[in-house]
Amino acid sequence: MTKEEWEELQFRAKKVINNPQFKNKINQISGRNFKLKGNLHFGTKKNYSKRNFQKNFTAWLEHNERKNEKDLNYLLPENERELNEYTQLSDNVIHTLKEKDLEPTKENYLKDYEKIIKDDYAKFHQRKMPKNARPFIEAVLNLEQHHTINDIKEAFKKSDFPFQVVDIAIHRDEGHKNELTNQTIKNYHAHIILRNYDFKTHRTILRSFNKLEFKEMQRNVIKNLGMELNTAKKEKRHLSRYQLQHRKEKQAKELLKELREYEKKQEVNKDLAPKQELMNKVNEFIKNKNAKVQKNYDLER
Repeated sequence: MTKEEWEELQFRAKKVINNPQFKNKINQISGRNFKLKGNLHFGTKKNYSKRNFQKNFTAWLEHNERKNEKDLNYLLPENERELNEYTQLSDNVIHTLKEKDLEPTKENYLKDYEKIIKDDYAKFHQRKMPKNARPFIEAVLNLEQHHTINDIKEAFKKSDFPFQVVDIAIHRDEGHKNELTNQTIKNYHAHIILRNYDFKTHRTILRSFNKLEFKEMQRNVIKNLGMELNTAKKEKRHLSRYQLQHRKEKQAKELLKELREYEKKQEVNKDLAPKQELMNKVNEFIKNKNAKVQKNYDLER
């Protein structure tokens, strides 16, 4: 697709931005839909890169609380960002940390909590917790604009989710521009740190569930948030950058062709509209005239 064709597509797409006939196709080319469907994504060894999998809660907190904001290139311009929302340490936690001569920060809270978990494991099993064990795990949950931290806590509670919610950060400052219409598409989501340890069984929780059980728990959380489940099937194979670009260009060319044909029909209909209006008036006049004649005929009888 040439530069001129792409600019033409942008111009035409903006004119039909709210037309249901083209909305999905425009969003498809942009790469993300306006209405984000519910999805609860857990950071596991399978879906994390090795580097990200090795990150601990210190790195999570740094990202979640935007301490590394300068390194992020996907944040919206400042005038388009909404306020993020974060859980705060309770008075009891602050008091406990101070009693241990620890500064009341989330990082110290999690480090202290991790020590309690590891001590409990060692006491029960008479050995140290394995190095690859994860006392905490992180999940990313898609949200809608109105969702709050309390909504998330309630959704997990109603779903009988086995993991204890330890920390929540709702991000409302991420998103991207629709390439065709230049509209801002906001990516509302929450980063949730969960305790992956059961003090009753003295074991980590994640490994004790099979795939189907775990998926059902995820669905329940999404349903309790009042969101539509994401049932879209993933690509069976990973497409290369070239293949993705080729597919996008093909979709763009097809859409441009459709928009050109649509505008031609609109122009034809526009030209026919005055004639159609005149015909409607003539037909209405004849109808009224016939009705009047019939009425007079009935009176004469």
